[in-house]
Amino acid sequence: MTEERQVLAVLDEVYAAWAADDADAALVFGKGAVVPSGDAEPGPASRSLETRVLSRWDGAWRVESFHSCAA
Repeated sequence: MTEERQVLAVLDEVYAAWAADDADAALVFGKGAVVPSGDAEPGPASRSLETRVLSRWDGAWRVESFHSCAA
């Protein structure tokens, strides 16, 4: 099995767990920005890429880890 196939197989398992509501961890990727007071839009320097690691405990999702870096 190629490395690409192995990655796809893991993703298939992850998607199946989510579909069955049987996942207890998640990675969330997003974009963020800060809009300074008095500005209508964020400046390029304030934009960021964000990553969160979530886990489910007693039915509630919790942020276990957060990382932000310049976009």
